[in-house]
Amino acid sequence: MTAGVVAVVLVVTAVNLLITFAVLRRLREHDQRLTQLEGRGGSHLDVLIGREPAPFAVHGIDGARVGHDGAAASLIGFFSVGCSACHDQAGPFRQAVEEGRFAGHDVLVVVDGPPGGDPDLVGQLSGLGVVVEGEQAQTVAAAYGVIAFPAFLTTVGGKVASAAPVIAMLRRQLV
Repeated sequence: MTAGVVAVVLVVTAVNLLITFAVLRRLREHDQRLTQLEGRGGSHLDVLIGREPAPFAVHGIDGARVGHDGAAASLIGFFSVGCSACHDQAGPFRQAVEEGRFAGHDVLVVVDGPPGGDPDLVGQLSGLGVVVEGEQAQTVAAAYGVIAFPAFLTTVGGKVASAAPVIAMLRRQLV
């Protein structure tokens, strides 16, 4: 009986080792991919750079009309209701705008989610530029191809000039 128990323990240990080696191999592969992305300053938003958004026309929560204007340089912050990373980036976004780091850029704040869904987030971002939420926000996000939040874009000459998931990374791209 003890020989049978020993055999079972050895088999379980061998299977455990095989699984551990497989997991380590996958972790190394992912680490290499992340290192490649970091090395070139990449993110999932890189595909948007150089892209011209689809035409759109929306109204901000204050009634201001906003559309794609190819001539204006813009800073666009995309946030989402219930997104903790979005709340974390709202303060640095506000600070970057207020300190003039994006002087000369029209500011558009896009808050995805139901109108009035996150009054704290909207309140923190109000006064920086035009704020859109609800279906209007979905229209803008779709026009630019943004599917993950938060996201920050600058446009120049009607095309996306830089994009990043963190406002501090966007600043570095502009310098």
